[in-house]
Amino acid sequence: MADRTIFLSYRRDDAPGYVSKLEADLERAFGRGRVFRDVQDIDGGTKWKEVIEENLRRAGALILIIGPHWQRIWEARSQLDAPDYVAMELQQARALDLHIIPVTFNGAGIAPDVELGDLSWLRASQTYDISDKQGRWSGDVQGLIRLLENVDGIGPAQLAEHDAPRKGEPPKRGLGKFVWIAVACVLLGALAVFSGDPPSETPSAPTAGGAPGSTTAIADRAPAPSQSTPKPKSPTPASKRNVSGTWQGRDGTLYYTVQQDDTTFTISSPGYANGTGRFIDNMPNKVEVQLQGVGRGEFSLSADGKRIIGWILINGRQEYDTLTRLD
Repeated sequence: MADRTIFLSYRRDDAPGYVSKLEADLERAFGRGRVFRDVQDIDGGTKWKEVIEENLRRAGALILIIGPHWQRIWEARSQLDAPDYVAMELQQARALDLHIIPVTFNGAGIAPDVELGDLSWLRASQTYDISDKQGRWSGDVQGLIRLLENVDGIGPAQLAEHDAPRKGEPPKRGLGKFVWIAVACVLLGALAVFSGDPPSETPSAPTAGGAPGSTTAIADRAPAPSQSTPKPKSPTPASKRNVSGTWQGRDGTLYYTVQQDDTTFTISSPGYANGTGRFIDNMPNKVEVQLQGVGRGEFSLSADGKRIIGWILINGRQEYDTLTRLD
């Protein structure tokens, strides 16, 4: 029976942003509650060691996250007379005969001359690398999912191979094709509301460059006799629109934007991607963004300037996200 969980073992000062993204992607693939991460999943006031031991007994696999600072933290701790909790997790996982997968981020690793002591057996383990460079993240995570599917007790993922999880993407399976179509229609309607345009009913064909075109509104309909024609929302004046600030995606990813002028701005997301954006001509609330190594997308700024909702095209597939302004 596929009821075992996936235990994420990592150092809090190593790569927390990557760990959060990986946890979200694995939960989309295997289901809510199938991934354990100690910082988020241990309630205040609980006994940490007991919770860790209990969750290791429930796990079918342990993923050891090795980020850019893992080795430095290991060497620093080895000089201290204090327990190393990651080492304790690994030793107990080995005693329980769990499947241990060392996962490195962006080629990080442990140098051959680093003394691992009681963890020297890690050297015999095959590492798996995940990168956010050049659009690799989705494919790399899908490869890790395939490895986990072969672990006893984990079972098959809920997503098909072509539906590799990505940040901000809503679930596509389990509710059926027609429910997904309904969700897409709701999202398209939300885009129209945010931009001040009438709702669209059908998307236009992809543009020559391969990216889906903007949705096209159907012809205006005459209102019923008992209804009044709604007054359209006034677009945001170009002189007042400003997207500078800190934004947070649904998965916790942070984006820092700096507006250059009335039409262009830069985007920085440490650990994910950098890029640029511009307001689309004659559509004052809508912006086009380009993230290096990720893809192109279109987003709409809400009337109060506190949210941005839209999509980005990754490997030919639209992926949706909602960003909330933090400052």
